Amino acid sequence: YTTVGATQWTYCYSYSHQLFHHIWDLLSCPPVNCTRNLTVAQGSVTFGSATTYTSTATVTCNTGHTANGAVQTTKCQENATWSSVSCPVVDCGSSLTVSGSANITFGSATTFKSTAAVYCNTGYTANGAIQMTTCQANATWSSTSCSGVDCARNLTVKRGSVT
Repeated sequence: YTTVGATQWTYCYSYSHQLFHHIWDLLSCPPVNCTRNLTVAQGSVTFGSATTYTSTATVTCNTGHTANGAVQTTKCQENATWSSVSCPVVDCGSSLTVSGSANITFGSATTFKSTAAVYCNTGYTANGAIQMTTCQANATWSSTSCSGVDCARNLTVKRGSVT
């Protein structure tokens, strides 16, 4: 028997010699045990001192994976399984805007460590033809910008002036 939250009684009846006897036995009902067999992809599990019904374990997700917070808790359920937990990869999404950029080209994914190419508009520069931005562990794209081209102020004009 594995019963939680209620005392169970068993009734044993004997009909020997035409007599009816009541025998009441209290059963022992230990709580279910979830054991320490929980693994979480892209995360680590820390168990407490017990793994029985209502016990908890802590799940910490690896960098670049999220648990809707840094740490999740899972609980041993009445069916001897741990409640569901996961560490999905963070997704920066494709809503990146860069001032002065003409086009942003995303790779096959927008998740942790994925990159996107930023092409600047005419009249803007990225200190090179293309800038790359990377999806970071906090689900944001790394800083990137397109700066207006700076025409040097040391322009000289023969027989005139620059103002």
